[in-house]
Amino acid sequence: EMTDVANAVFDGTDAVMLSGETANGAYPALAVATMAKILESAELAVDYGYQYDWIRAQLNSKQGPVSPLEATFAAVSKCAVAYSIDANDDGVMDASEGCLAVVLTKTGYAPTMVGKYRPPCPVIVVSHDAQVWVCGYSFRL
Repeated sequence: EMTDVANAVFDGTDAVMLSGETANGAYPALAVATMAKILESAELAVDYGYQYDWIRAQLNSKQGPVSPLEATFAAVSKCAVAYSIDANDDGVMDASEGCLAVVLTKTGYAPTMVGKYRPPCPVIVVSHDAQVWVCGYSFRL
């Protein structure tokens, strides 16, 4: 179960959950606390610069160069990688040490494209359309 949680982080997932056996065991609170510690430790090992470059390389090899519009959104993620640093050297980049990607959108396409490149920061979505919020675009993608 521990390696499943860590591998989920390395694979870029946004959410994890415990298996039924673990969650219904004798110590569910301890299981959740342990999972949180594993997640924090695993996130320290993610190389966001490498991850960004890998995603770009995969896209270029499969579909050729991306469109100018997508390249613009990818640049937002690349800037987030460049500006996110662990300023107090505690091993964790929190919101006060990194950046926020604020994306204005009508349809939700822009935050989807920014999130596709897995920036190491929250993606804040601003939209006048409530349907965009309902679709979950107000959360980190």
